[in-house]
Amino acid sequence: MSILFFDIDNTLLSHRTFTIPDSALKALRMAKERGHRAFISSGRAYDSLKEYLDPELFDGAIGGSGACGFVNGEPVFTHFFDNADVLRVYEIAQKAGAGMSVQSIRTSRMTEYGMDHFRKYAHAGAERIRKMNSMVFDPANAGQCCKMDLFFGPEVDYMHVISQLPDTIDQCPSLSVTSEMKGCELTPRGVNKAAGAMELAKYLNIDVQDSYAFGDSENDIEIIRACGTGIAMGNGAQKVKEAADYVTADIEEDGIWLAMKHFNLI
Repeated sequence: MSILFFDIDNTLLSHRTFTIPDSALKALRMAKERGHRAFISSGRAYDSLKEYLDPELFDGAIGGSGACGFVNGEPVFTHFFDNADVLRVYEIAQKAGAGMSVQSIRTSRMTEYGMDHFRKYAHAGAERIRKMNSMVFDPANAGQCCKMDLFFGPEVDYMHVISQLPDTIDQCPSLSVTSEMKGCELTPRGVNKAAGAMELAKYLNIDVQDSYAFGDSENDIEIIRACGTGIAMGNGAQKVKEAADYVTADIEEDGIWLAMKHFNLI
């Protein structure tokens, strides 16, 4: 039995069709029938993953880029920022004119300016914002935050913003929504998808060497390196491909199916 970790966006979930390819669904079913344990590993909050967490396909999820882990819908580990760090990042974002989202283990909230910023540069309508399960972030309620995102238009000095972050925070420059909008994920120091995978494997009493990680973005690099076998999508970033043990086909070209077939997981 192996444990399989799948990034969601542009690894399992096509951003062309906003569906999981049929070949990937078939591969997941076959893997489950063979007794493998499958988990989504995402930067998203849990509630925005629930629609994909079919119990016939997945045993749970890592959310918040490793800040929390769920098995059968219940949290088994969590990591939170100090409230002071959340408020400091909020102050930095407001002064820089950067958008900001804040996650608890289950939900996401955005600053009002962040929502306007996201619509402008990501060309996202109200329905997409709603589907992201976003609410307006109130800094007076900054408790139990496990992940933050900052996103910037071309007028913001990205490196100046990053240089002001507290040293108790890790950042990954993995967000690139459009050519006009860049950003980064922020997690508590030492928290990432790899650390989450280690915690989950320990909880399930599965040797991490018998694990497979699938991803496409920079926030997948640590987990791809940490797991027994790391697999990059053909549509993934070059840095991800360089970190991987194996590069499969594009998500739109049955990349998940082909990789799982290659490694005899199905």
